[in-house]
Amino acid sequence: VTDEVFDDALSIEIGVLTAAGRHMRVLIVDVVAETIEACKAVGLFAADIARAAGGDNDIQVARRDAARESAYAAIDQQFREWVHGLNVESDTEYAHRRWHETANRTLKRIQRSLAEAAPPGAIRGRDFEQKRGKKRRLNVGTASTFFNSRLKRALPRAYPTNATKGTATS
Repeated sequence: VTDEVFDDALSIEIGVLTAAGRHMRVLIVDVVAETIEACKAVGLFAADIARAAGGDNDIQVARRDAARESAYAAIDQQFREWVHGLNVESDTEYAHRRWHETANRTLKRIQRSLAEAAPPGAIRGRDFEQKRGKKRRLNVGTASTFFNSRLKRALPRAYPTNATKGTATS
């Protein structure tokens, strides 16, 4: 019994599929893994908001999954366009940074929407016990801090260092 049929296509420059395009295929695989982590960060942000508002585990999981799916949907077409623009002569570092910047902008937009829609209880937040009995307040602000940290870890090229900005460091 077949419940669903799914069909999808991805337009890619033929040279990327040749031996000369191996470096681009590696880049694409890396970017997919990084993007999955970045979309997970959106889901965890939504779960943190639900938790801060007093939502039980089922609500947290539902909000996490819905937000993660929204993130995938929002980024899908942009990813397809990015892949379509790659060829064997593309500068991998530039392409990688460009994707991180694109994904970062899109996912931050979703995060802002989720934050703006947060219920008052999530804005006030709740105290939760952490390891070793330490208490920590979880609210939209702390959830945003966690989100930004996760996003920066997943998409580090969207956050240039002083060296890549052309600023001298001592």
